[in-house]
Amino acid sequence: MPSEEEKYVLVCPECGSRTFEVHDPKAVDATVHCAECQAEVGRLDEVMATIEARIERQEQKRRRRGFH
Repeated sequence: MPSEEEKYVLVCPECGSRTFEVHDPKAVDATVHCAECQAEVGRLDEVMATIEARIERQEQKRRRRGFH
């Protein structure tokens, strides 16, 4: 069973929601906002890098557990 920390890749720092919206028609200038409270989470490229890094760490933990 995954821990609460591993369960969700991205959570709004303001309200704890796990739903997000991308604002701006161009991905280069896009910002990510919480769909519930509209708090700005960050630029799309930064948020995607954070998500990818978090997923990679989770996969590495799972792989290490499988080799014991």
